[in-house]
Amino acid sequence: MKWRSLLGINESVGGYAEARDPEAVVRLFSTDPSFRSRWPFSVKGAFGCGWDDLQSTTERFVEASRSLSNANRRVIVSNEVDFFEDFVATHGDEIPRYSGSFGNEWERYVASLADVSARFRRAIEKLRSAEALSIVVLLAAVTVTWSSTRSASFGTTSWSWSTSPWVSRMSSI
Repeated sequence: MKWRSLLGINESVGGYAEARDPEAVVRLFSTDPSFRSRWPFSVKGAFGCGWDDLQSTTERFVEASRSLSNANRRVIVSNEVDFFEDFVATHGDEIPRYSGSFGNEWERYVASLADVSARFRRAIEKLRSAEALSIVVLLAAVTVTWSSTRSASFGTTSWSWSTSPWVSRMSSI
């Protein structure tokens, strides 16, 4: 999960292995002025340890949590869901809100809907026509018979219409 700018190497905040060295991450969170200016909130999180390792199992995070926690700082080993729930509960009212765009995608999105909307409208029109035709057929009690002979030439199909008191049905011969 990448959710902020890379500060330094890929094993630092913003990289895919940003929590690989928990002691360095806590030190950066506590003292780095560049990070503190970008993330002024008291709840901080770093995710990703394994990077491209085939397997990552370690007790290092639990040990770092115990040794780096003090009266002024609580280091918690957790997951992304718990982090964001805690963050919203603690700083939800302080989060700056932004509603807008960084480009002209709103123009492109509207333009791309024209074809989809037109196809949908045409499909609805065809559906209405088909429904109307089915009502006409039912009211006229017309039986539609479809026949095709395998011995006939390829693609020869004949339709026969006959008036019948029975409900419209399609049968093949």
